[in-house]
Amino acid sequence: MILADKIIELRKKNGMSQEELADKMGVSRQSVSKWESAQSVPDLNKILTLSKLFGVSTDVLLKDELALEESGDSRASEEPLRSVSMEEADEYMGAVKKNASLTAIGLIIIFAGISFFLMIGAISELYERYENVIGAASMAVMLAAIGAAVFLFIKADGLTKQFEYLKTQPIDTEYGVSGKVKELKKEHEKKLSSAKGIGVMFILLGVGAFFVIGTVGEKTSYGDVVGAAALGVMLMSIGFGVGTMSRASAVMESYDVLLEEENYRRELKK
Repeated sequence: MILADKIIELRKKNGMSQEELADKMGVSRQSVSKWESAQSVPDLNKILTLSKLFGVSTDVLLKDELALEESGDSRASEEPLRSVSMEEADEYMGAVKKNASLTAIGLIIIFAGISFFLMIGAISELYERYENVIGAASMAVMLAAIGAAVFLFIKADGLTKQFEYLKTQPIDTEYGVSGKVKELKKEHEKKLSSAKGIGVMFILLGVGAFFVIGTVGEKTSYGDVVGAAALGVMLMSIGFGVGTMSRASAVMESYDVLLEEENYRRELKK
């Protein structure tokens, strides 16, 4: 086991995040991240500090052929950690992406169903003879949309249910997993920012469209119909915006789960 992996394992087994270790070492979180991804090596003084902090010898830290168990450190072996392989990590991240996509589609379908019900309901008032029939049909469509969305939610939940232990139990990722996940997280940070921006934009556009179309509609003889259409447009726009943000956020959360960072730190699990 190389030094980078030993630092990761000791940090996690002592319930520290990268930020907490960085604070104790008097360095930046980026420095710790580079140590753990083998992009750089701590200097001699930092090695000595790590040795004292984790209660292991410098030989155990520096010699690849020595395992952590040989240090005699009781903290490093308090309890066996569930190992997560590269294949398992890839499977989990893939399941989260599918879950997030299905959930986002489900949200959009619900908003679309409600929008359709409101618009058709308003239009039906123009045809009093068929108002009840049209109203019943629009209600059936809305309920069908909600049913389809619930089906997607249940299916999405089933994709990730087997990985719930990752959020509640301390884990130990195998060699190479942490480095790959860190790279993916860094790449996704830009996508998350863009997704949030797009989501907020659609929400604001929906609200703006509602007021503009509604104001124009009040000046016509079909004010109720136009108003319902404006509300429908707003709900659809909000649904798309929320769905976009929720998907990107769920993917980012999967990286935090595997790295045991943010809301999934070891100490919070305990």
